[in-house]
Amino acid sequence: MNIHFYFCNIFNLILSFILLVAGQLLPSARYLQTSVLVNNAPDIKWYILGGNSDGGSRSDMNEVLFLDLTKQFDTSSPPWKVFSESIPMAIELSTSCVNSSSIFLIGGEMHDPMTQALSFSSSFYTLNLESSKWTIPSIIGVNNTFLGRQSLQAVIDDIGRIFLFGGTNFTDHNSFIGTVFGDMNIIDTNQMTWSTLPFQNMPRTGYTATLLKNNCIIYLGGRSNISLSSANYINMNQIHIFNTTSLSWYNMQAIGDKISSRSGHSAVLTLNGTIIIYGGTTTANFTQADPILATLDTTVDPMRWISPHNSSTRNAPPSLGYHSATLYNDFMIIAFGHLPNRPIKLNNRVYIYDILNNKWVTTMDRSSSNPIDNRLIIAISVITGTTVNCGPSTQLV
Repeated sequence: MNIHFYFCNIFNLILSFILLVAGQLLPSARYLQTSVLVNNAPDIKWYILGGNSDGGSRSDMNEVLFLDLTKQFDTSSPPWKVFSESIPMAIELSTSCVNSSSIFLIGGEMHDPMTQALSFSSSFYTLNLESSKWTIPSIIGVNNTFLGRQSLQAVIDDIGRIFLFGGTNFTDHNSFIGTVFGDMNIIDTNQMTWSTLPFQNMPRTGYTATLLKNNCIIYLGGRSNISLSSANYINMNQIHIFNTTSLSWYNMQAIGDKISSRSGHSAVLTLNGTIIIYGGTTTANFTQADPILATLDTTVDPMRWISPHNSSTRNAPPSLGYHSATLYNDFMIIAFGHLPNRPIKLNNRVYIYDILNNKWVTTMDRSSSNPIDNRLIIAISVITGTTVNCGPSTQLV
């Protein structure tokens, strides 16, 4: 057993116990975790799964945290809870999505939670939220090249298909050697079958994937090569669109404000079809990507980038990478992640962005401190927009 990891775990357990006795759980700082919003109203919880606690190769976590978003809280004391059942493996760089009452945990770098030894026993786990049990699903026809795949984003549609594009497969973790893929894999959760489409797109890893109302997935940013060299970061204007109905790719060149390339950023989708990206870094030194926050209007052709003007830094987080983000009631919630530059410094705080008022706040309570400012005319408006057609530009396949 790794002695450093052992004592870190003992320290975290003691700290967690003390804080639980005091009535408040303060989670360990982490990054490279995955998260999923489970909206089974009136039960609405944001789950955080796994992650890495100090940037080391033997510091992966199997903890599951959750926030009950139906209860008001202040960012100074978010009411985190530890889920009763830990993940069977310690994970980082996995992806997740929810289907009915189950969370699908897919890919990632997996370690034995006790010894931190690399494990390739399975790339798939499911958590049944009703029984609180983890199982390994039986999926027919899984592509063998997917074993060990990580740093990709899962998207699930309304009929239960999970779309898994690209990602990385390390062949040498110590020397940072591996392959970035450009394939599209699909899991049909109704039949529990796997299919790999017969055509490729630009290899991509560390991107964001957002499903629009018109059944198109928007892929933003990331890298085309495993190297962290700045030349491998994909231009944010180079938007790849996958039509989940026709199973075809399209390419669009976005316009608008200059948005620097990045990896490890987050993206959430508003009701009016605006994608909000936050954070991310570029280069091996985790250089901050600018602007930290930007919006993409998907209702126009071509899509348009906007950097919202906000002179106030009150309650604003630092730039973060490989953090988690979700959207609830017109508030973007951000948690965990790493700060820019090396050596790696990790975050364990929660931040809230009021998308209707274009400002960082400390609660999601609109009754007093966060009333809607109707004077604001920004990219994230309260007017419902229409989403641009999936393939108005160049078809790739």
